[in-house]
Amino acid sequence: MSRRSVRLWMSAAAAVLAPVSMLVVAQPAQAAPPSSYCTQYAFDGEFRARGYPSGPTDWEVTFSSTGQFPSGPARVRFSDGGFVDGTVSGGAISGRQVEFTIKWKDKPNNYWRFLGFVGDDGLVTRGDQRRQAEGGYEALWYSERPLACVASTAPELGSKRVDPNAPIGPGDVPR
Repeated sequence: MSRRSVRLWMSAAAAVLAPVSMLVVAQPAQAAPPSSYCTQYAFDGEFRARGYPSGPTDWEVTFSSTGQFPSGPARVRFSDGGFVDGTVSGGAISGRQVEFTIKWKDKPNNYWRFLGFVGDDGLVTRGDQRRQAEGGYEALWYSERPLACVASTAPELGSKRVDPNAPIGPGDVPR
């Protein structure tokens, strides 16, 4: 093999390996979580909220609902084993704000109002719950499973924004 053919062979090998080595060294871009683009959340089945009051008993509220406006039967279970049934009597999710009210069957006028904010992960953290008749703060609560994102500003996977004023390059010409 002549010196010239060795140089040609090495140049060809370098030309082939250079793009591959760039792929190995390049770090993937860190994309934001899809829910960080979410502009509207909704209930999508069973919803569980766990409360942690300042008193000795914590509780878990469950109900099943779909869409932005919750409704239907609800149950609260207390850590001491007791439970009370009720009905979701109103509320809505507006963007990232969650609000719903539950009327409990154990006493007339026993309404609990829940307020909260949905984080980027779809979970409500540090929501607050109040007894409607008394109006004062009762307990903090958090959701145990994420809400569904039903509207987003995220670009679709594989979508490419087209700038109508951009110059046309060789890759834009159909073949």
